[in-house]
Amino acid sequence: MLAWSVVTLAAVVLAIWAAAYAWLFSQEDYAPKPGTLAYYVGMSSLVRHAPVANAAGAPDYFGSVGDGDKAPRSEVSYAVSPGSVDDAYASLDAYLQSRGFQPRPAEAAGMVAAALADGEELVRHAEYLSGSGELVVLAVSRTADPADGYRITLTHWD
Repeated sequence: MLAWSVVTLAAVVLAIWAAAYAWLFSQEDYAPKPGTLAYYVGMSSLVRHAPVANAAGAPDYFGSVGDGDKAPRSEVSYAVSPGSVDDAYASLDAYLQSRGFQPRPAEAAGMVAAALADGEELVRHAEYLSGSGELVVLAVSRTADPADGYRITLTHWD
């Protein structure tokens, strides 16, 4: 009886997981909230565990399953005050290097700037590459309203 219950429970969990993946693939782009199934299934563990040091509010998450030649990506973005932007950036830099990502010459400044919201200005960005070829871009942008400070965005293509 216990073995049957375990098998049934495993089948239900597997069906829910498969349904979540199917839903994500049907969405292509999604903005999950932390703690939701889409967050755990769709966001890379690198982005889910990224420190959001000195965040001035809740972070925003974005994901894309990719299609064609567009790679899947996970992203976290959050506002920081002008006085804490350097510490937040350093925290993410240390995190990425501790996870095996190494800085590489920056190539994607135009792509990063094109993805900014209207009125934002790219002020700093760095690129990191893992041993398996995964790319991460860490960017800092100045918000349209200087009183709002800066926005830090970590994007992981996996």
